[in-house]
Amino acid sequence: MTYLLNSLPKHLLIFLLLFTPLAFGTVHTWSASIMELVTLAIVILALIRNIFQPVGFQWPKIPFNIFLCFFIGYLFLQLTPLPVDWIKIFSPGTAQVYERLGLNFESLPENASGTISLYPHESRVSLLKLLTYSAIFYYIVTFIRTRKEINQIIIAIIIVGFLESLNVLYEYLTRTHFIFGWENIFLKGY
Repeated sequence: MTYLLNSLPKHLLIFLLLFTPLAFGTVHTWSASIMELVTLAIVILALIRNIFQPVGFQWPKIPFNIFLCFFIGYLFLQLTPLPVDWIKIFSPGTAQVYERLGLNFESLPENASGTISLYPHESRVSLLKLLTYSAIFYYIVTFIRTRKEINQIIIAIIIVGFLESLNVLYEYLTRTHFIFGWENIFLKGY
């Protein structure tokens, strides 16, 4: 149980450090999903660790907290269905775009609503990525404390950089542009 709660999240973090750059920076849906699921596992294990071990959890007090809270709140506001009149108040630019696209706000029923985001699906994806990155950041700040743990993370980053450089050299010299069966279309012709 101690290994599960103490070491497994760190090993999963090192897996993320190794996996995400090699998967084209985790821009495909499958690789982003793997990153989000592994991050969820890390967060769940960290929460269980706080429940069963008397370590005591203390939220890290860093200036970044307030900005992150405001930014997450801003993204939630963009995804929240708001009355049309509120959209005009909170985001006049969005209201102008809607009107340019032919949506006449005056002809809509009174209870009509919409989102500030013009592309809510992409806003949800971005919110999920922000929450994932923030969870990893807070895990590192909260649980990676000893010199040994910090050195392990630094060594993993150095190894990732070395492996990535070898991979790029291999792709360049052999003119193959595939990772995990996916073709890197941006390198065609090079």
